[in-house]
Amino acid sequence: MGKDIDILIKGGKVYDGTGEDPYVADIGVSGGRIAFISNDLLRRS
Repeated sequence: MGKDIDILIKGGKVYDGTGEDPYVADIGVSGGRIAFISNDLLRRS
């Protein structure tokens, strides 16, 4: 990732606003903003 993050939410539900069902992903937060959403971290756990 290469970014320093303040909070890592592992296995969070992501609602992307399209009306589709939510999916599970890891979410990194830095400076109060979402820095990334990734399924890669879940596979490495």
